[in-house]
Amino acid sequence: MSTNELHDPRQPGAPDSPGDIPAERPASLDRLDVLIGRWEMNASFEAGYFGPGTPPITGRGGRTTFEWLKGFLTQRFVNEHPAAPSGIAIIGAGTDPKTFEQHYYDSRGVARVYQMSLDGGPPHCSTSQRAARPAREAVWPAAGQPVTGKGGSS
Repeated sequence: MSTNELHDPRQPGAPDSPGDIPAERPASLDRLDVLIGRWEMNASFEAGYFGPGTPPITGRGGRTTFEWLKGFLTQRFVNEHPAAPSGIAIIGAGTDPKTFEQHYYDSRGVARVYQMSLDGGPPHCSTSQRAARPAREAVWPAAGQPVTGKGGSS
């Protein structure tokens, strides 16, 4: 078959055929079950985060919800501060069975890929895509406690 010919993706061995797609989500994702539900958020923003001269802000003012969507975990988050972003993230298996990858999209039009881990403690999420921008971090505590987070400038 030439590269210009179409093939039936239902045929075994064809790229993206059902035979290439696992029937169930990877077992490593089961560890994310601890996140399922609705969480209140605490957030800390460094001085200047919302513009030059703005003070640091720490406090409650948002919520995040985690739900399974087939083989992925979805996260929706809403922030009550008008300058803080709201958005959605899709979480799946990482390249290492002990890690996860979070594809993040927010109301500012920002898109990022975070690396997540559960390292025996609360879930930890961080990224450092650009060296000039400080990493963002979020830590989930025990059930019933608010999520805490801190962010550098974007």
